[in-house]
Amino acid sequence: MAKQENRVELKGSVRALPSGAREVGPADPDEQIEVSVYVRRGSERSEFPSVEEIGSQLPRERRHLSREAFATAHGARAADIEKVRAFALRYGLRNSAAANIRRKRIAGE
Repeated sequence: MAKQENRVELKGSVRALPSGAREVGPADPDEQIEVSVYVRRGSERSEFPSVEEIGSQLPRERRHLSREAFATAHGARAADIEKVRAFALRYGLRNSAAANIRRKRIAGE
């Protein structure tokens, strides 16, 4: 694993231990964890109709997208997915899932 360099603590990421918590032993170095990284969508908020606009249409008049069409139109930006992929590679993590979605799963030891 690459050494930590120029890391910035995320505000609110340090948690206080719950009352009565105690250390039970060291972490298992062979245990893997998986995290989800949510990236911004590839479309702008203005590309979505307002609630008023949708409400003024009959259901049959509304535009309904399949999951695949929605992901293509509004999924994560390729450049953002690439940044997550490069970070994972740099720190010896592996991509658990990759797609044009806003959630990116990575895992490591």
